[in-house]
Parts: sequence; structure tokens; C-alpha cells
Amino acid sequence: KLSACSRHFLRFFIDLLRQLECIHIKACLVTINPKAVITGVDNCHRFGWLSKNCSSFPFIGIQNGLRLSYDSEDRNIYHVQHLFCFGQKEITDYPKMNYEVNNFYPVGSLLASKYFNKDIQEAPSKNDLLIVSCWRGNIGFNKDVRDSMNTMRIMDNLLAKYLKMSNLKATIILRSERDGPDWFMPEIGNSEQGYYELIYGNLVQIVESNFNERNIYPTMQSSNLIIAAFPTTCLIEAFSNGKKVLYTRFGDCDERYYSDLPNEIIYSSDTNNEDNFFKKIDNLLLTKNESYVNQYQKLMSYYNSFPRNCSTEEEITTKIKDIIK
Repeated sequence: KLSACSRHFLRFFIDLLRQLECIHIKACLVTINPKAVITGVDNCHRFGWLSKNCSSFPFIGIQNGLRLSYDSEDRNIYHVQHLFCFGQKEITDYPKMNYEVNNFYPVGSLLASKYFNKDIQEAPSKNDLLIVSCWRGNIGFNKDVRDSMNTMRIMDNLLAKYLKMSNLKATIILRSERDGPDWFMPEIGNSEQGYYELIYGNLVQIVESNFNERNIYPTMQSSNLIIAAFPTTCLIEAFSNGKKVLYTRFGDCDERYYSDLPNEIIYSSDTNNEDNFFKKIDNLLLTKNESYVNQYQKLMSYYNSFPRNCSTEEEITTKIKDIIK
């Protein structure tokens, strides 16, 4: 193991290399002199540094995921001159997270706007229950990874028991792609699909993730209730498109991971009481979608402020032209 002094020096050396890399990129950009620099990865460290330290042309970011407060504690720079964000939540919370944004444009999730088909919103659900995998993959086993995998295991075991007592059609959509870098977790000793097969057996249909087709969105759209064990962005996107969703927190999983989510769509239990959990699922499955949307319409819009008269893509395109002018 490295000593504290060695770790400090290593961190200093890595930061220095990052700084030099950003200075080099800035010099290249100034030479090219583009009309604007645009990214779909709004939390990229390099982009943040360049946005903060280069004013020769506009830097434009398009939010691609829910930014959690506990993640803001790291040392990475978050700076965007012009940010197309999901909704009012970012405008309210980013200053508290020390995220620096000069101009906010709440337009909703670009991916959700593109892949949720408004024309089939009222179509009958193919799945009674969709479980969205929160498998963390081969990224190490830090505390947040251990916590998320533990609360996911508790939820999955409870849901397997629930499905044995019901006659529901349930589906799990995987998070990683087959044989990709995150397919197998050494600390779990299993692949993502193998993990779920051990718990659920033949109680569920397993759908593999396809990053190119973004099949998570039509799969969510065709489901009555969507559930996940950790704060994944896609549930908020589905919620803002009128879908019934539920995040779960079990055991001693740190509550701060969920602090950016509305309490109305979280089931939290320190005792893992299965009766209360099963009743919560029953009530959501029986709730009519129209009633659910009427109840949470303001909250849905707070998290994703989709334009009323055009798509998010069209709104972004129009505004970028204005910024460049």
C-alpha cells in the first residue's frame, strides 16, 4: 500500500498531467477557432476546465444524466457556460453542489425526448413489472458500489418472493452489454445475467441492453410499473414521461444517495419488511396511470421540463443557433 505522502504526490502528479493536457487542448481549440464547443457529456472534467478557462468561443453542454449530490464531493471541475439541463431541479440545486453554470436552458432529457414515443403513450402495457438493473460492473468495489449492490440484492430477493405469489409478467433489463467490460463483477463472482438467474430463475424475462438502439426506453414505455434499487437516471426520465416508477432503499444503504430524488417515488426500509413492500407494489400496479400523472404532474415537470410545442432536439438546435450568433 502507498503511504499518505506517496498518495498525495501521486494525486498531485495526476492533476498536473490533467492540467497540461487541458492547456494543450485549449491551445489547439484557439488555433482552430470554432464557432462553439459542444459536448453531450456535461460532467467531463476536461470540458469543465476548458469552459472555465477559455472565453474565446461558447462552450455548450447537454446534460446526459442525473447529477447526484454525493458525487459532487469529488475534486473534478464542473463548469458549463451554456447548459441544456433536464429541468428546474438543476437550476435550484447546482449552486448548492458548487457546480458552476453561466446559463441554464431547461429542456428535458434529450434521449428521453427522442426515444419515448408520444403516440403510443396510452398503449396497453406488455409488462406488469419492469426491473431496471443497477449492476455496477467492473469498476472496483468502493463503499457506494458495495451499498448499491447490497440494497439491490435485498430488493431482488424480495421481488422474487413477491413474483412467486403473484401471476405477473415481469421483465429485467440488464445494464451492461453481454461480454463487455462490465458484464462480469469479480467481487460478486458472477456475470450480470448469472446474478439474476440465480435469484429469479424462470420468474422473469431477461432483456439484454442494446446501447446503440437504446432499447431501455421502449422497454420502460411498455411497462406498467418500473422499479430500481439505486438512483438511475432512466427512471426519472420515465417518470417525467408519465410512467409509474419506484426507487428502493433497503438495509443500511446510505440515504444520501437518494437525496436528489423525490420522496414520493422512493420506498425506503431499514427493516426489510416484506408485507409493506408488497403492499406498495400492489397499490402502484392498481393505480390508474391517469390518476398517477394528475397527482405528480408538477413533480414530473420539475425534473424534466420538456418543451410544449416542439421536441427537445428542436429546442436545443434553435437555441444553439442563437448562442453562436
